[in-house]
Amino acid sequence: MPSRLHRAQELGQIRTDIDVQILVDQLWGAVYRRLLIPTNPSPTTSSSDS
Repeated sequence: MPSRLHRAQELGQIRTDIDVQILVDQLWGAVYRRLLIPTNPSPTTSSSDS
């Protein structure tokens, strides 16, 4: 993924002063948080069919 982000910097799609490794860490951090700490209960635990 970092090489694609470097290419985006070359094309002017991402600012050149952005540290690509930090950007990758931030993106994956958001993914891990959603996987590890779900905010919505799963449909199997819902009691709406009572």
